[in-house]
Amino acid sequence: MIDFARVLESHLVEQMAADEIARQERMRAAWKAYHGDMPKPLKVAAGQPDDNVIVAKARTIVDASVAMMFGSGITFNVGEEGDGSPEDEYLSDVWKANKQPTWLAKLATNGAVCGHVFVKIVEPQPPRQPLPRLLVLDPANVRVRYQDDDIEQVYEYINTWNSIDERGKPVLHRQRTILQDNGLWLVVDEEARPSEYVQLWREVGRRVWPYQWPPMLDCQNLPLPNVYYGEPDLTPDVVALIHSLNFTLSNWARIIKWYANPRQYVTGVSSSAPLDVAADKTLMLPTGATLGLLQINSDLAGTAEFARRLEEAVHELTATPAIATGKLESVGALSGVALQVLYAPLTAKTEKKRGLYGDLLEEICKRVLDLGGYGYENDVDVTWPETTPQDAK
Repeated sequence: MIDFARVLESHLVEQMAADEIARQERMRAAWKAYHGDMPKPLKVAAGQPDDNVIVAKARTIVDASVAMMFGSGITFNVGEEGDGSPEDEYLSDVWKANKQPTWLAKLATNGAVCGHVFVKIVEPQPPRQPLPRLLVLDPANVRVRYQDDDIEQVYEYINTWNSIDERGKPVLHRQRTILQDNGLWLVVDEEARPSEYVQLWREVGRRVWPYQWPPMLDCQNLPLPNVYYGEPDLTPDVVALIHSLNFTLSNWARIIKWYANPRQYVTGVSSSAPLDVAADKTLMLPTGATLGLLQINSDLAGTAEFARRLEEAVHELTATPAIATGKLESVGALSGVALQVLYAPLTAKTEKKRGLYGDLLEEICKRVLDLGGYGYENDVDVTWPETTPQDAK
């Protein structure tokens, strides 16, 4: 007799594993596109020059989005703005110790590429570490478990990474942050050693986190309903478009290479002896012979237009206008209204991101203040810079 409950459970487990693998593959492909580590569209024969053109358009898009979101920098205020309270000073010291501008850039880059960001708060350890540390985690290393009927209710964070022990053997590490029935969070450290033939997780430590909130935080990069993980700037269709752009540019480069110095041909000559066609020589052709050049049959203008359309599609899908990446071709002098219109797609995307990242940053500040002895119930405001470039004139 078929045990339908067991079959259904097995199917759900397999589906969850397949979804996680697919998420990992999407992040890996997006990072490769960001770093320009993409496959070469054209085959290269041995001993021949490489005609492939690889354009890291993804990095330009992501960096422009990150710069737009944080601009000249953000500020955090506790209570009344600019009151210079001890809470304000402590929070400023913590962000300064964690190198705020670089930290924010790393956080937003992770989100734009992977679609989700994770942060871990590390308690102060005086005197070596007097202030809390804020760790930006690799989204590929973290997964969450949440309530089946409410995906916003997380009950476990699982952070996995690897290292090499003193014998040069690989060691897998896993830290699980688990919500208990009493409302406190349990932090369990585990490790596995594949070289020991049986890869079983072995517990190496545990402790109860002494606060009502967990040391892990996360948020979506762009809102994506009905699923837990957010949407990246580099979605699979954008990455595919960049591959198409590389293919078009590579073909264009190969055509130009072959026809930049076109082959000559001679008709009406019976001799097989080669002609001396050097620039400083006078070429003598027999009577009735003709000399010609192999002409290109490709439409280079059409190829250029197609490449331009592909690039426009990348900017359109990522809501990042070309002007935001520094491209000022055929723009001319722009008024403030014209700038707002051109930047409208990126501005709208940035406002979505600020809503999500803003909640995350405010929550980080509240937890940091709790660690510093100032309590959790603090009103923290994030002040963002202007999204559209400003010109007082």
